[in-house]
This record gives sequence, C-alpha cells and structure tokens, in this order.
Amino acid sequence: MHECLPIRWRAWRLWRLDGEEALARRALSGAADGRLVAWLYLRCLAGIYLAAFWSLAVQIDALAGSQGVYPLAEQLDWAVGQYGVWRFVAYPSVFWVASGDWALTATAWAGCVLSLLLVAAGWIGCRADGGAGPSRAGSCLSGRAGPRVWRPWRQPW
Repeated sequence: MHECLPIRWRAWRLWRLDGEEALARRALSGAADGRLVAWLYLRCLAGIYLAAFWSLAVQIDALAGSQGVYPLAEQLDWAVGQYGVWRFVAYPSVFWVASGDWALTATAWAGCVLSLLLVAAGWIGCRADGGAGPSRAGSCLSGRAGPRVWRPWRQPW
C-alpha cells in the first residue's frame, strides 16, 4: 500500500508513525477488544481482595472469635434458637460447618491465598517465548500489548 504513495507522503507517514502516535498504536493494538482492560481490572480487584482478606486475617479473632467483640458462635446459637430448621435460609453462612477460631482464621488466610493466585494468574504457566505452559490453560503476556488468553472454543481440535 505504501509503494503507490509518493516518496514525500511515505516519508511523512513514517516520520509521523515514529513519534508518540506509534507508541499509542502499539500500546492500544491489543486492547481493542478490551482484554488488556479486563486483565488489569482483575489484577487490581484481586489486589483489593488481598488487602481486605489480609486485614481480616489479622483482626478476625478479636472481632468474631470466641473471646471477640461479637463472637460468631453466639450469633449462630441465636440463629438456631430463633429460626430452628430454617436457620440455613434465614442466616446463610459457611460457618455452620465449623465456627471455631481456627475456622475463622483459616477462611481469612484462604482468601489471601486465592487472591494472590488471581494476581499471579497472568504469569503462571508462561514460557520465555510468551506462550502458555503445557496445558495452555494460563493467560500469558505475549509480545504484543494485552494478554494472551486461552479460549477453548476457538482452538482447532
């Protein structure tokens, strides 16, 4: 396409593309479908979750533990007396299974671990050449801007 343009126009086009516009085009070329924004949004959201769960992990015993300000075991006992069999519907909680101090602390630290995995999910399984690992299940940053996302419905089987 450039060959049919006069030399002067080709030179102007090359000069123009060498500046800031070329950087902007390269940066936005992979973001046309929103993958870069989605990748960044998920990592930022995971960072927020990490901060929230970390804060909860260091405070949960003092807030809802057995000797805390508002013990969870007492709340669950109240729900049993108030709602009876319908307590699971009226007071939904994962702590019906176990509501001890260890369960509260383990849940908060599990949230920290899962949010760290979501932050690192963009780099897990990446090879040096930018491709995905053996399972091709990870999303990796390739040479172009934006992540390389594995979509099984688009794979040639």
